[in-house]
Order: sequence, then C-alpha cells, then structure tokens
Amino acid sequence: MAKLAEPEKLEIVRLLARFNSYADVAVQMREQHGVEVDRFQVRTYDPTNARYEGGEKWRAIFDAERSKYLHDIDGIPIASKAFRLNELGKNYSRAQRSGNIVLANAILAQAAKETRGVSNMRSQTDMQNEFSSSDELSPEEMRNEARSIVDAMLGRARDRGVLPQPEKSLAA
Repeated sequence: MAKLAEPEKLEIVRLLARFNSYADVAVQMREQHGVEVDRFQVRTYDPTNARYEGGEKWRAIFDAERSKYLHDIDGIPIASKAFRLNELGKNYSRAQRSGNIVLANAILAQAAKETRGVSNMRSQTDMQNEFSSSDELSPEEMRNEARSIVDAMLGRARDRGVLPQPEKSLAA
C-alpha cells in the first residue's frame, strides 16, 4: 500500500463522498497527484464500506462533503434556468444555420417549457393566461409562439453582448 499524505487522503475522501467509484478514484489519484493507489486501499477511506479504516476525522469530512454534494445545486451550471436557456439559444442558432428545422422546432418547444412561469420575462399570470389556451392552438401556432419567445430572449442576450449578432439568415 502506498503511503499517503494528508492532502491525498482528503482528496480520496472527497472523491468518494461525490460517489466516484474506487477504480475512478485510483485513476484520478494517479493522473492528478502521481500517487499509485489501488481500489482496495481507496476502499479503506469509504465510511459506507465495511472495511473502513479511516477513523472519525475522515468520516466527518466524508459526511460533510456528501451532504454538500447532495444539497448544493447552486454550483451546478445546468441547474440554472438562465444557463439552460442560453445553451438552448446557442443550439437553436446552430440548428437554424445548419437548416435543421426539425431540431430548431424541438429546441423552441424546450425553451417554451423552460420559460413557463418566468416572472422576469412576464408576470406569471400573463404567462398562465397566454399558455392556458394552448389546447386550442394548432401545432403551427404553438411553434410560432415558442419561436417568438426564443427570438425575444436571443435579442435581449445579443443586446447585452452575451451572444454574437447573427451572421445572416437562411431566408435571404
């Protein structure tokens, strides 16, 4: 077994708390720290395993890191609605440029789902009133509505300098 320094033990405990497998932890330790550990040695730092040998110090760190990992979604970009809408906007622009209308329409539908109930774009009651009659809309009308919402979002993002201005439209 490799002799591990405190920072290396801490890294192993943190990786295990984030649900990395023993083999993945061993690979990461080799690649990032140059330390050769096998999965059996890694297992001894996992308090959820019967062969745990880390003691109370590492158990407390493991529990704190696991709790943080499970409950702190603010640090995960994809959990942010703004991030998802920006990514959808980029994908929509790519789909339009490539002429993939089916994908562009699917992205518009996804963006419409993301924007329902967003109060900074419109009040929630306005959004509910607007979408409450969606059962009466034809599929083409729903696509047009979604397209107008995404176009408005893209326009605001371009005005703020978040997205580049479009090169040229496919209709021209």
